[in-house]
Amino acid sequence: MLRLSITLGLSCVLLLGAESTNPYIQASKKKKDPHVTSTHGKPVPRYQLLPPVTAKKPKPKPKPKPKVIIDENGKEVIVQPEEQKLSPQELELKEAKMKCIDDDGAWCWKVGMYYLEGKIVDQDYDEALKAFEAGCAKKSGGACYNAGYLYEFGRGDIPYDYKKAQDFFLKSCNYGYEMGCNAWRDMR
Repeated sequence: MLRLSITLGLSCVLLLGAESTNPYIQASKKKKDPHVTSTHGKPVPRYQLLPPVTAKKPKPKPKPKPKVIIDENGKEVIVQPEEQKLSPQELELKEAKMKCIDDDGAWCWKVGMYYLEGKIVDQDYDEALKAFEAGCAKKSGGACYNAGYLYEFGRGDIPYDYKKAQDFFLKSCNYGYEMGCNAWRDMR
């Protein structure tokens, strides 16, 4: 009994008097100092969220000025700049637009995705919707699904329209696109 009380007393003295080696306990004993932001130099609590980072659009490239030269007769002649070469993605978009016009709904869907994502061209929901509706008219299930998606959530200037979204999802399902069937079932 005496041994137990001595052991218990020593352990209490060690716990209270000695520093703990557990890093989690040490961290909790430290005084919490406020986080100092680098922009304002004012203390801010650690839990406060910083404002969201917004993506900045790149500045448009200035159009090259036409070159003016003087020919042998002393007249000024404007020399047209060479046409810029297109990247492979831009060539693919151009090809997709041409094939969309030639009655292929899958290519219209691809054109719409380029405008919806905004990776190669500027993001434009109206152009995307036009391409998706054209693809849906040419029996592309994916294009119908994405048109329904734009109407379901009302992106950009496209108004929210529950009935149109449901109709596009049903068309998508009828053309064999499984995600359209699932979306149509969810909206019922």
